[in-house]
Amino acid sequence: MYVQNYKQKGELKIMKITNYYNKALENMLRNRNATEDYNFLNEGNTGESSFYFPIDDEILKKDNLFRRYATIVTGGRSDGKIVATLSNAKAVLMEDGTQYPEQSDSFSEIRFGSYKIGSLTKIKDYFVRDNNFDVKAYLSNEFSRRFGKEEEYLFLNGNGTTEPTGLLTSAKVGATTTSLTTAGVYDALVSLYFSVNKEYRGTSIWIMNDETAMKLRKVKDNDGTPLWNHTNDTIFGRPVVISPYMTNTSKPILFGDLSYFWMIIRKPLSVMVLVERYANTNDIGYAANERLDSKLVRDDAIKVLTLVAEE
Repeated sequence: MYVQNYKQKGELKIMKITNYYNKALENMLRNRNATEDYNFLNEGNTGESSFYFPIDDEILKKDNLFRRYATIVTGGRSDGKIVATLSNAKAVLMEDGTQYPEQSDSFSEIRFGSYKIGSLTKIKDYFVRDNNFDVKAYLSNEFSRRFGKEEEYLFLNGNGTTEPTGLLTSAKVGATTTSLTTAGVYDALVSLYFSVNKEYRGTSIWIMNDETAMKLRKVKDNDGTPLWNHTNDTIFGRPVVISPYMTNTSKPILFGDLSYFWMIIRKPLSVMVLVERYANTNDIGYAANERLDSKLVRDDAIKVLTLVAEE
């Protein structure tokens, strides 16, 4: 896949975090900037008076299945359109001395936008002044948790207009069933499994919430063999991932290879310090935001199970 940025202005620097930058950021968070700090902070200036804030990637992965399984692309600009061009051509076996075979290469374009996620927290200024209180670590944990959860919710449920395009909005139906507790659900999951192309199944996962998982743990085939492998929490050899944000009751299960779901980071998590706004309550505010978008780039890589009414 080839990715192209439409807008040439406002390019975001992908900076290398140095000890100098981290020290300058620490001073900014504690409201005690030295003059020389601003030179280093400007390297991480992401606009809107905010500065790049490195966060704990492991916490993000813990609270966001897409950070673990999806493809993450840094868009390089906070605004403007990004176009991803997808080709379906294949390599073929050929003999020495022969011409390269021409193929009818077909392309599809996938356009990415930019959506802003934000969060605000406050810390008492006496904590901020206390050198034994790690302000940066606290904010990293807090914002990683908040943004990780919101990203997962949007990437599953986003409507694609005022929000990023979530999987439950974009994934095609792979199978249907009338209930998750009837014998027919076993056959429906077999159909969902095989609705995903073979080249994707070996790296696919199941996504569902706790309520759905509880029902499937009780399902057995005609010979009494459980659908769910309780030893390693897999179905048909593929792992089950639980998300509390699988809230669409008519689409309870997703199955597929999440590497074909792209998360485009247009602007990484950035923080601005609000000192004066909360001075009357002896607080210091920290406003964080990021800009991103998401899309399924191959619609045959992930499918959804849909509940339908009985005829």
